[in-house]
Amino acid sequence: MNLDIRTFWERFSDICVEYALRILGVIVILIAGKMLIRLLMKHFLKGKVAEKLDPSVRNYIRTSIKFILNVLLIVICVAVLGVPVASIIAVFATIGAAIVLAMQGSLSNVASGIVLLITRPFRLNDWITAGERTGEVVELGLFYTTIRTIENLDIIIPNSELTTAVIINLSREDRRRANFTLKVAYGSDTEKVRRVVLDYIASCPLILKDPEPFCAMNAMSDSSIDFIVRFWCESSKYWDNWFVFLEGLYNELGKQGIQIPFNQLDVHITQ
Repeated sequence: MNLDIRTFWERFSDICVEYALRILGVIVILIAGKMLIRLLMKHFLKGKVAEKLDPSVRNYIRTSIKFILNVLLIVICVAVLGVPVASIIAVFATIGAAIVLAMQGSLSNVASGIVLLITRPFRLNDWITAGERTGEVVELGLFYTTIRTIENLDIIIPNSELTTAVIINLSREDRRRANFTLKVAYGSDTEKVRRVVLDYIASCPLILKDPEPFCAMNAMSDSSIDFIVRFWCESSKYWDNWFVFLEGLYNELGKQGIQIPFNQLDVHITQ
């Protein structure tokens, strides 16, 4: 009896020592692996090849590589604990199949993210309009793209929505044309209106002189004569220029005695 107890404790002690060493080895591998992954990611971002890539592509590849390396690290740690590698692969394959079935929508976002990287309808820091949402692209991830609105709100959009949406890239071109409809009262001198508008545009430092600004009578509405006004400016200064232009043009029209019509209601009382 004493021999059996002694044998049991000897085997139990050997098993405890063996697994304690394995657990210690796993801890060391985890720490070293995490440090190595962090070091590789750091050098990847500073590499000459990575610097030539678009920032959105670089971040996408970095996220994918980091995910794969972490999975490999987990497999190594489990193998060190004594679990057969074939069993680990079988378990991961089963889990992967279950995840694929449960996350079909999320995986479509991953595929859509790859499509966005290949077609490149926008890049990081571009201003885009997707549907009714407008903002600056601040992140292109595996599953979602984040845009930041002018109100500093982050909108997280699934990549699958962006591949099917109509995207307007407001930053791709260096120059952008502004279109404006000016309504003036009937009886206004059309030549004077055109001259005042073009002279004012010429005085605006943010408006480009080439292509040449344009102003012409476009329509005779119910209560106004409509002029179409077009000019070009740098895309990065579009809104700053737009607000200054509208206020300055309004003041200039007032100085020149050109009236801007507004809706009126005349009430006639009969007795």
